[in-house]
Amino acid sequence: MYLRRPDLAFKYPKSMYEQLTAAIFDAGNKESLYYASSLVVYRIHVLTSSGSVASNVRKYKWHILPIVSAIVAGKSVPRLNSKQADAYAKKIVDVFQVQNDRINEVLNQAVDVIQSVGEITNDRLKRQAALDEMLARLP
Repeated sequence: MYLRRPDLAFKYPKSMYEQLTAAIFDAGNKESLYYASSLVVYRIHVLTSSGSVASNVRKYKWHILPIVSAIVAGKSVPRLNSKQADAYAKKIVDVFQVQNDRINEVLNQAVDVIQSVGEITNDRLKRQAALDEMLARLP
């Protein structure tokens, strides 16, 4: 979500761990970031299971995470060990903590951004350029 590498999480988790282990598991990272990420994934699963959000959204969950963070907290991600990181995560938690219409709006906006880039193949999702293009479409 914060390292902005859904291409690795989508199809190459082993590569993700090889390349990003130090950043992912840095003891200095703020715990609130992990909580916020988990909360968004949880809401995606609950809302797709209940039919409130289209079930095909799960396919894009690794791309939705950084898009959601950009929509809710801003495109610029602070250092993961900074006080600003806690504030960034709090913005996400404030939206996703209690089920409300805002969550559906944010998730649907993220899906709209993903779909706005044209045909979304698995091959295309495996490229970092796909996320860059999606983020560029956000205001």
